[in-house]
Amino acid sequence: MSHRLASASLRLPAPLRVVTLPYRAAQQLFLQVVFGATIPANARLGPGVVVLHANGLGIHPLAEVASGVRLRHNVTIGVRRTGGTAAEELPRIGVGADIGAGAFILGPIEIGAGAKIGAAAVVLDDVPPGGVAVGNPARVLPRRAP
Repeated sequence: MSHRLASASLRLPAPLRVVTLPYRAAQQLFLQVVFGATIPANARLGPGVVVLHANGLGIHPLAEVASGVRLRHNVTIGVRRTGGTAAEELPRIGVGADIGAGAFILGPIEIGAGAKIGAAAVVLDDVPPGGVAVGNPARVLPRRAP
């Protein structure tokens, strides 16, 4: 909820945005001091994103996290420097993805809808919708026959 308010305050006209600066600063300070989490107000988080144990969570300000995503502690969503601009180097997390504790999702990749990322996985390549990625570096597990 506090992220939604801080994010909405960035869309206000400039004079009103100045008035909300103390709130945004306090919200960011609270997240960093209490939880050790970095969730900038301009991070694009979809509705229904669930943060389970926010400790150590780091989300790049320009990353895209769709609705219904579950994030656990010590997850990092950010850039992998390959020469492009930051906006070109950020991951996109699909609807309903489930990200395990300590996972790193780095670079211009796409995590498909309903994908699952294992704990401590270092994801550097795309994960298809419904896929399961585990390991360092992460590999997508083959689907089991029903």
